[in-house]
Amino acid sequence: MEDDWSSTTLGKVLSFSNGKTSPDRAENLPHPVYGSNGVIGFASDTNSDSETIVIGRVGTYCGSLYFSKQKCWVTDNAIRANAIDENGARFLYYVLKTIDLNHWRAGSGQPLLNQTILCSIPIVVPKPEVQRAIAHILGTLDDKIELNRRMSETLEAIARAIFKSWFVDSVQEMVPQSWRVGNFDELAAISRESVIPRQYPEESFDHYSIPAYDNARMPKAELGQQIQSNKFLVPPKTIMLSKLNPRISRVWFPKINFAKRSVASTEFIVLCPRSGFNQEYLYGLLQSEGFQQTFKGMVTGTSSSHQRVKPEDLLAMEVLIPPSDLVEQFSSISKPLYDRMARNLEESKILGELRDTLLPKLVSGKLRVVNSRKQPEAVV
Repeated sequence: MEDDWSSTTLGKVLSFSNGKTSPDRAENLPHPVYGSNGVIGFASDTNSDSETIVIGRVGTYCGSLYFSKQKCWVTDNAIRANAIDENGARFLYYVLKTIDLNHWRAGSGQPLLNQTILCSIPIVVPKPEVQRAIAHILGTLDDKIELNRRMSETLEAIARAIFKSWFVDSVQEMVPQSWRVGNFDELAAISRESVIPRQYPEESFDHYSIPAYDNARMPKAELGQQIQSNKFLVPPKTIMLSKLNPRISRVWFPKINFAKRSVASTEFIVLCPRSGFNQEYLYGLLQSEGFQQTFKGMVTGTSSSHQRVKPEDLLAMEVLIPPSDLVEQFSSISKPLYDRMARNLEESKILGELRDTLLPKLVSGKLRVVNSRKQPEAVV
């Protein structure tokens, strides 16, 4: 360890305090509200300074970590942490990401983290200027990932607005003569071709799973020996719709990597657009409010955690079928938006992998940082 690094505890470099009951929230208010599961809304008031670390303290998200660059409100199921003296909050956030906070939880019935536990955790830290340099390198990567996320969110909102204007609002008062009523089966067919990945133990698959969707909407590269059950093959130009717990909307627009086989959880319905329709239209339809309301009403099962929609019920759903030339026009406008979203996701995946590789080496001092005149650089 270099001379400018020293052993200490979290309580010497961070001040901790519990969050408070959440204030009234609305989407158009300026300050984010953080719970143990991230941003849960926005408020007009704050109870924490800018550059705040938010730590989930109890329940399912105990030990979760978030960093807010702006003033925010932290709720009572989380702990807020702010840097003491010249220490860097963002650097210490990255230090916390290398600590297994679950290991430090107390209690058996309802494990939790508290301020006393957090204050006692040992760490090593460099001088403040080195902290800032490390935070700059890692923060630049995270900022670009966040910028990509916001850009994709905007692009998707634009595509949804166009779809709503063309295919929802335009038929609210009267169905045009060129449209007709039909069944969903006329728009798309279900692909049921499957594979048992473990029969190909050394083959690398792109695995489209529910956790992968919830994490970053990117498939996970896994060897066949790591995938235990039967999966659906995912052909090109398809859209996937989760039949599990449809109250949580999961519609996936996959960009197939032709260098390997793509497989999906059997909790997804793999849909192939029929002639006259395409991925862009189908994706817009499945995300539309009217479709989602109808789809959620088709569930079977009594357990709230295991409700499903039967694929045959989806195919029998009554829908309005627009003319193919309108579908094609929508595709020509929306495809560049979806393509850019896919590039953003791929770029963010690469940046995230780079960050995750650098993070433990930088915050431990194994990879040193040199301050150049322009920007900090990491060196071995």
